[in-house]
Amino acid sequence: HGQLARPKRDAANPAAKFPALLIVQWAGVYGLPKSHAVARAEKGWLCLNVMAHDLPFDRPEAFYKEQSAGPLKDYYRIGNEDRETSYFLRMYLGCYRAADYLASRDDWDGKTLVVMGTSQGGMQSILTAAVHPRVTAMLANVPAGCDNTGFQVGRANGWPNWAGQAWDRDKAKVVEASRYYDLVNFAPRITCPSLVSIGLIDDTCTPPGIFAACNQMKGKTEVLVMPRSDHKGSGGTQAAYAERSEEWLRALVKGEPPPVAAAAK
Repeated sequence: HGQLARPKRDAANPAAKFPALLIVQWAGVYGLPKSHAVARAEKGWLCLNVMAHDLPFDRPEAFYKEQSAGPLKDYYRIGNEDRETSYFLRMYLGCYRAADYLASRDDWDGKTLVVMGTSQGGMQSILTAAVHPRVTAMLANVPAGCDNTGFQVGRANGWPNWAGQAWDRDKAKVVEASRYYDLVNFAPRITCPSLVSIGLIDDTCTPPGIFAACNQMKGKTEVLVMPRSDHKGSGGTQAAYAERSEEWLRALVKGEPPPVAAAAK
């Protein structure tokens, strides 16, 4: 489920084609304001904003609260003892399918396909850039899902902290399943330019794991370190990412290469 918006075609160019932007969601259970996709379309994008869950995007807030307290309570733990039953399997496959859908549309320009998101959305962004060959750039703000087994060598685990969610089940099975969803194992497949931000006091999506994932990426990777940022960017501490990501998007929507910082790896 998601929302699609694009610039209006005019009489002078009734078959206009547009660069594509896929937006993926942070953690939680909620609907999607139409303004998110429309605002990007107004800037020239063929934009698809997708739900992380198999739910409609336009229900009243009470609907999502009921889902969050009921069938989707602690959804990140659902089926986590096996790679084939993990809740994240459908989410990951949904990301691939969303990129596939954009790439199949006759109003896509066939050149630019960008994926972006924050936290869980950053996790989905990295995954999509790794597995879908048409993705041309990726932007991930404080991404989750990195270095799921880092605890085994003394590194702090980030969300969804698979090993820490195994108190009532077979921890060895959970840890083994987590490897199949770990972005560190997907990152080496990324060859497109990437912008990834890291909050140094973020204790939800911890810095060591994100650095580990970035170090595996094969494309030009700009790592934006935000020294005072917690996970939520309290007090405007993620303003640098907001500004930098817009600089990237302004270039990409015009078909230009992203302005990857000279110090990027």
